[in-house]
Amino acid sequence: LPDDMAKPCLGCGNCYYNSEKNCYAFRQIHKIYENLTDADLVVFATPTYVDNIPGHLKSFFDHFGFLWMLRRPNGIMFKKKAAIIATTDKLDAKNTVKEIKKNLNWWGMSNVYGCSINLNKKNKIDESIDKLYNKVINSQIKINFNTKIRFKYAKRQVKRHPENEYDYNYWKEAGWFKRKKP
Repeated sequence: LPDDMAKPCLGCGNCYYNSEKNCYAFRQIHKIYENLTDADLVVFATPTYVDNIPGHLKSFFDHFGFLWMLRRPNGIMFKKKAAIIATTDKLDAKNTVKEIKKNLNWWGMSNVYGCSINLNKKNKIDESIDKLYNKVINSQIKINFNTKIRFKYAKRQVKRHPENEYDYNYWKEAGWFKRKKP
């Protein structure tokens, strides 16, 4: 990013109410979407801008809003791990890690690990990366309690609002209104 996703999200709602295929930037996002679903590990490495994620990363998450559990989560995402590396030259990048993690959690990803790296503390960079690496490598993929609660909440909300037929039918066809889970 931003080269791979030069077109910002316009907030038009086409991906929400119709299909992500109706997004004006569908060709761009579809290529990235395929890479996300094919990957064994999803990695985000980003600088921190004004104590948060950069604008192009915000636009990235906006483009993939249709993946949020309240819309049309992809069951594959529940079985993935993610690593986040956020850098700063100030105090820390914890808010950046937190924002990325929030989005990934709403995609259904429970196994998200992050580290905040202060570039002015060069002696701690390797240590931080090693800790992150060990967390990712040594962890088992499992759906945590918070993800289960988010899924139940989303299920109830989507079921209560069948007027959004596209989301409702997606959940129904996946069997998620019954006992089936991703």
